[in-house]
Amino acid sequence: MKILFVIGSLELGGKERQSIELIKGLVANGFDCELLLLKNAILYPEIKEIGCQLHVLDKQSISKFKLFKEVGRVIKQVKPDIVQSWDFQSSLFVCFYTWLNKIPFVNYSIRYGKKINALSKTGLLAQITFLFSDYVLANSLTGLEAHGLKVSQKNRAIYNGYDFKRAKLNKEAEAIKRELNIEDGFVIGMVGNFLDAKDHKTIIMATQELLKSRKDITVVFIGNGSKLNEAKALIANQNSGHYRFLNNITAVEDYINIFDIHCLICNTIGHAEGISNAIMEGMAMGKPVVATDSGGNKEIVVDGKTGFIVEPFNIHQLTERLTLLLNDHSLRKSQGEAGRLRIQTEFSLDKLTHNFIELYSSIATKTDLPNLAKVTESINNRT
Repeated sequence: MKILFVIGSLELGGKERQSIELIKGLVANGFDCELLLLKNAILYPEIKEIGCQLHVLDKQSISKFKLFKEVGRVIKQVKPDIVQSWDFQSSLFVCFYTWLNKIPFVNYSIRYGKKINALSKTGLLAQITFLFSDYVLANSLTGLEAHGLKVSQKNRAIYNGYDFKRAKLNKEAEAIKRELNIEDGFVIGMVGNFLDAKDHKTIIMATQELLKSRKDITVVFIGNGSKLNEAKALIANQNSGHYRFLNNITAVEDYINIFDIHCLICNTIGHAEGISNAIMEGMAMGKPVVATDSGGNKEIVVDGKTGFIVEPFNIHQLTERLTLLLNDHSLRKSQGEAGRLRIQTEFSLDKLTHNFIELYSSIATKTDLPNLAKVTESINNRT
């Protein structure tokens, strides 16, 4: 079976990482995968090493009409059995051609949990792509609800998957701590760019509350973005030595490994998470996770078991939960172990791959493909 995936680019981001993870899993199971990029930006060089043919366009240098025609040319050239998109822009560019050529179209563009106004521009464009889609997928149940969609044969949630090969460390914890000049004490960390979607202010204020009564913590932020300097300005001079700001980190698990507590604190005004890759990374590394009650966070973090869910912008509650974990080694250990097990059973790369193989198998069974018998036999042999 040949699957053509379409995505805006391979810049650093959640859907980009997940597209590569899925392609790796499918190629390992013998699937023929090709990837169409609408923008010439590849920050995941491993895509060139996993047996996936690339088609690269450059939306920045050509008109939208020409880009639309180029997408059609690639689809005609590839002759895929299935086309799968990863974002709404890609869905808009491919949905006409898949409908015209009767190619099954899997629309996997819902990757957030923010409720969408159906009459807004985004909502209307999304509805258009849904009409032309054979399947509409979200990476969380919250994402489906955001568009007013109920789980059905057509509308489904397929969770992100984590590849545990990424958890193999390149550097030992002590080496990372020396690099960051962390001598002892606890490390509280957060992975997330300094953009509107994240709430670095609340975690900075909460950790500064902790620093009023204890000096045994270091806070590590991994990410970049337009609000970085704004976040740094919140830190009092006397506390500056307790904070580390890192960016352009590729082996992020090496740094998460030194965390005692992993956080994802979100700005819920105008944004809600789908299934966060950052949360998966923290849980896979055996860390208790403290996350904002936002979007799909509650679908992955089990409050009180794998970490804690906290109210948006509640500095006091976040401070309390961090204090509870800092003061209880056994709780940190038990929640971290429970989190790792949850990723292994419900959010692994194998689980993601299996769910999509099941979906593709059902498409092959229901669709009058020219090579239907061959496709169905191939899928059955791989599963």
